[in-house]
Amino acid sequence: VRVASPIDRLPVELLSMVFLACISPFFMWEHTSTEQFMPLVLSHVCQRWMQCACSTSWLWRTLGVWYPDNTQSGTSLSRPKLMGLSLLMQEYASRAGDLPLCLS
Repeated sequence: VRVASPIDRLPVELLSMVFLACISPFFMWEHTSTEQFMPLVLSHVCQRWMQCACSTSWLWRTLGVWYPDNTQSGTSLSRPKLMGLSLLMQEYASRAGDLPLCLS
């Protein structure tokens, strides 16, 4: 028998607010690269969190994109990585719904 934890009893509206706090600059002590992927992290915890995260458009509004300067480092993104980035951008745009997608 699985005993529900207190977070499992939290209404979806409050859970959504907790998720938004995870990406809010007011609650971040320092900016990390993990922050931009927080919506993906939250959506992979369990089925309930996935449904809540995917229906919280504001989570998906901002995507940090890093593209190496190949003139200085000698590196560039390969075609498969560009395709993956394209799919990720499409997913974020889809989940952001009517909100504008911000790329940083």
